Amino acid sequence: MTGTQHISLGFTMGITAACLTFNEPSTVAGFTAICTVASIFPDIDVKNSKIAQKLKISSFITRLFLKHRSITHTPLFLGLTCWLIHIISTKSILLPDYTMKAWIMGYMIHLIQDTFTSGGIKWLFPLWLKPISLLKIKSKSFLGYITSFVLYGIGVALILTNIIRL
Repeated sequence: MTGTQHISLGFTMGITAACLTFNEPSTVAGFTAICTVASIFPDIDVKNSKIAQKLKISSFITRLFLKHRSITHTPLFLGLTCWLIHIISTKSILLPDYTMKAWIMGYMIHLIQDTFTSGGIKWLFPLWLKPISLLKIKSKSFLGYITSFVLYGIGVALILTNIIRL
């Protein structure tokens, strides 16, 4: 998927979940922002990605050691980043209590979107190194945009259904 597709789905899911969960506008904004950043973070291993343009040094260092869609596109790396967020929040900087949930949501959105592309995702890394690809869609194709739109609808419906049950 393209950076714009990742950002738009991360933002859509983040603001939907935040608006249904929180009352404070600053909390809604914070949750949405974290979810949106997390939705593009796995592409830090791509030189011209939206996140690499903002975090140039981090992206450069990442690209020295990793190829695209290697560990940054796995649930294992999501776990590692969550561990880092936990350490940061408990040792030095106090992060909002919703940070972890927003990060997981945004990151998972990216992984789910990329599961529908031809490159797929290594969901079972390091146990199984073969990427899992459901539809093998090319990112900038008409079908890629339709898939993103369908994922928007499914995601919002799941959030609404979950909130209504509460």
